[in-house]
Amino acid sequence: MLEWISAHPLLMLLAGASIATFIWLMLARRRLEIKWYAAALIAVLHVLCGVLCVKLFAVAEAGFDFSQFSGQSLFGAVFFLPLFYYLGAKLFRRKPADVFDCFAVPMIFTLFCARISCLITGCCLGRQIPGSSMSYPTREAELIFYAVLLIILIPRVIKNTRRGTAYPIFLTAYGVFRFVCEFFRESKAGGVFHIAHLWAALAFIAGISLLLEINNRMGSAQVSHHTKHWRKTK
Repeated sequence: MLEWISAHPLLMLLAGASIATFIWLMLARRRLEIKWYAAALIAVLHVLCGVLCVKLFAVAEAGFDFSQFSGQSLFGAVFFLPLFYYLGAKLFRRKPADVFDCFAVPMIFTLFCARISCLITGCCLGRQIPGSSMSYPTREAELIFYAVLLIILIPRVIKNTRRGTAYPIFLTAYGVFRFVCEFFRESKAGGVFHIAHLWAALAFIAGISLLLEINNRMGSAQVSHHTKHWRKTK
């Protein structure tokens, strides 16, 4: 049993991500209006959809070469999991802002687990530090990045601070982090810039655009509220 676990670290980490997601969804069940059995099912589906997204994105990056299905690109989860969030919100008549806020946390934690797998298996290394036999600790830096984001976002989601901004904040921060981090990572394509820089830039642009749109809506809602209040008191 122990030998099987040590031989399949990613599966064990994903199982842990499913359990953590279930616990989180139970904490957020009132906001999402779900029962415990729905939370359990969603937790498993969330991880399975995430795995499918990162593998399909890796295939797309390789020119839709399905022999690369064993690979993974974390940008797949970052870009495509939100489509499932939106569809789920519409299908089950939940407010998208609540769904995106609540699922931003398990998305980040699942990415955290996926990067731990990289440490265990020895993939996704940083470039070799000039004049040294060591590599840049890009994977470790990414784990710290996720941990800091979780520390920041979990209280915001629990307190429902600036509703609907958790995922855009993550997307913006992730875009900046990955764009810088990619300069220090190994790449099969070689050179200074590679395809991940493009995805990181798109993530940043999308995140900033969403935050601006949300801020504009909040501003308009506040103006409308004050106008109605002024008319009532007039």
